Amino acid sequence: MTQIQPSELHQHLIPLIKQKIIVKNPSINSFSAEDAMQVNIEFRSNMYRNRVPVLTSKSQKETDTKKVQGKVRMIDATQSKQQ
Repeated sequence: MTQIQPSELHQHLIPLIKQKIIVKNPSINSFSAEDAMQVNIEFRSNMYRNRVPVLTSKSQKETDTKKVQGKVRMIDATQSKQQ
């Protein structure tokens, strides 16, 4: 339907469900194609802006860390050449 990978979709939906912005039926912890979800029109918050974190898997965190470390090494190498 949307060509979004199920794992990525779950990473975005779980925080919205936990904060009760989206209501999932049935309200069990697993996902299936038959689950129905809808926006919770009764959701209220005292905050002007709500931050909803996106879950990341352990492997995604490791990949991101390696990318950042590689960039830091490149910056260090270019700075040492300039000096």
